[in-house]
Amino acid sequence: MSHANPALAYALSVALFIITIVSFSHGLKCYQCGQYTDGVGSITPCLNFTEDNLKECPSNKNQNCIKFVTEGSIVRECANECSEKRESWGTKVFCCSENACNQGHRERSAAIVLTAPLILLVRQVFKLTY
Repeated sequence: MSHANPALAYALSVALFIITIVSFSHGLKCYQCGQYTDGVGSITPCLNFTEDNLKECPSNKNQNCIKFVTEGSIVRECANECSEKRESWGTKVFCCSENACNQGHRERSAAIVLTAPLILLVRQVFKLTY
């Protein structure tokens, strides 16, 4: 039985601690594209958003990412408060609180692409039959 080097174990612990602190020190990042002026009903739509639109939310709006969809127009932004809605006239508000979660359908296809190989690997390892 081999024993771990205490200096190496300490160095790895410190590195893990630093990585954890750095990863939690950044605020929420949301896609920020388009603009909705509440009360006026004015919408500047987000037509072709890119990774350049993924930005850290300001400290006064860092609790949720929002995707607002109405009449074919989409606005993506940060907010402290959010209530998911589906109005009868077609307006929808989607809320989430993870980084880059307000991008839309792309995350679903990415999740499928990433999950499918994992399922196949687990199936192969455990020799599951469906």
